Amino acid sequence: MDIVEVSLNLAELQNHSFEYEGETYVKFNVAKLKEPDQYGKTHTVFVSVKEADSEES
Repeated sequence: MDIVEVSLNLAELQNHSFEYEGETYVKFNVAKLKEPDQYGKTHTVFVSVKEADSEES
């Protein structure tokens, strides 16, 4: 079993939170890097940005 440890800054995550059916969520993706970075990390995390609903006239 492969386990990937993820550490995220809670204050930063709150900037990307959204509400759905009365609950607060943060959606993110974990991606494997082609090769380890300079710190030996093998994965990276991207926050999924929820696009604002646009109003149509």
